[in-house]
Amino acid sequence: MKKKIERTIILFLALIGLYHVTTCSIMLYPETKEEKIIKYSGPITQDELASFLPLWREFFSKYADKTDFSSISFTQNLPSDVLPFNMKLWLRSKGWETNRFFFVEQRLRDIINYINMKRHAKDVISIMNEALDKEKNASTRENIKNVIATQQNVLDEQKSNAQEIALVEKHMNDIINVIGK
Repeated sequence: MKKKIERTIILFLALIGLYHVTTCSIMLYPETKEEKIIKYSGPITQDELASFLPLWREFFSKYADKTDFSSISFTQNLPSDVLPFNMKLWLRSKGWETNRFFFVEQRLRDIINYINMKRHAKDVISIMNEALDKEKNASTRENIKNVIATQQNVLDEQKSNAQEIALVEKHMNDIINVIGK
């Protein structure tokens, strides 16, 4: 009986050691937060999106009542620094690195906001062009032209990868249904 307990303890310690060996990376110097973010950033692929959407729903339903998702943000701490071990292990078992998983989630939200902002700018420009056609007062016309120019600057800004935008637009309804707006 005593040998069985010793073997169980040794096996347990070996598994913990194996996990640490397989998940660590040897570095000559510690990574800064910015280096870690760059490591997990990069364009979202079709395959990632296809894997992410059902997994986010499963992750959220499994852990929503146990997690303050507002604390998981790249502007504060890396998700891998704040999530409990069991959540990180669960994500790893599903083929995801914790920081990349939450980077994809936040990136999808950013791109949706970006797409909505672009749509809004187009609508404003259209409305302002109609108003400009009808307006006779020179001062008011100048103000309308300034609004149009400001909205045109929004349209001209390219903050996202074109392939990512196309991917998110193609699946926007599904994404919103899974992660919200």
